[in-house]
Amino acid sequence: MYTHLPLNGLRVFEAAARHLSFQRAAEELHVSPTAISHQIRQLETALGRALFTRRPLALTQAGAELYGDSQRGLELLAKAVGAVQTAAQPAELRVSMTHAFAGYWLLPRLAGFHAQHPEITIKVDASERCADLTKGEADCSVRYTHAPPEDWVCYPLFRDRFFPVCAPQRKADYRDGVGNQRLLHFTWKSEHPHNPDWQLWFQHFPCHRRQGPARNHHADLFLSEETHAIQAARQGQGLALCSSLMTASLIQDNQLAVPFAGSLPGLHSALIFLPNHPKKQVIHKFRDWLIAETKTFKTTYPPHFFDCAL
Repeated sequence: MYTHLPLNGLRVFEAAARHLSFQRAAEELHVSPTAISHQIRQLETALGRALFTRRPLALTQAGAELYGDSQRGLELLAKAVGAVQTAAQPAELRVSMTHAFAGYWLLPRLAGFHAQHPEITIKVDASERCADLTKGEADCSVRYTHAPPEDWVCYPLFRDRFFPVCAPQRKADYRDGVGNQRLLHFTWKSEHPHNPDWQLWFQHFPCHRRQGPARNHHADLFLSEETHAIQAARQGQGLALCSSLMTASLIQDNQLAVPFAGSLPGLHSALIFLPNHPKKQVIHKFRDWLIAETKTFKTTYPPHFFDCAL
């Protein structure tokens, strides 16, 4: 029934029409521009209609009509093939995220996902380096960024707040603010003028500006990871400025305390993945669970723990 359909030519035509460039279509399909031009001429001959005008390259009326229908048809075919591939493959999902998000947020909740979806195996890739989804380094990623990416499918999850935290037994030491107590710092992996740190804190809250060096001549402590700063604060080693996302449960369990008011806006956490990913159905299951968990999480803690402007 469909033996007369020039499927390869239509695939080449769709790419050339979408880019309005034989060169870019050739790069996408990993062939030469000459091969693209040859396929287009064969398709035009078979249809008896010109699909492009040349120099500059533009769609004819017939080309514009064919482009819309062929794109929708190819999308349906891709969806059908992807569904079959997904069903044939083991249900495995590789998720990239930071060490902090994996350890302090996802892993304590992941048993709930497995209870709902025992057929799906989650592989957590915890790294401070963003996985390259275009190279297949992960199926999806929870990114922590100042601005969620717009070129991929993106589902915002949180925007946290940063506030001072310390060991509960040391809360009285900060009744007058920072004073001359030891501060715990950690290094941001990507420099940005709005990264919440102690320098930015003192700009926003000059009333807390410290007076003189740290007490008893103990220098501030500089750490490479936020998780280490949280641990040092729990041990009473100083005052840390940390994410509400990472510290909320520790505050609720009285392992950390917030000694005085004030906070800085944090970054966005968002789930991202590529459009038309072959594992889209599996990713959607993880997405739905993740969004439900974030809603429950945000209603568990005070509203000022999170920035609602998502």
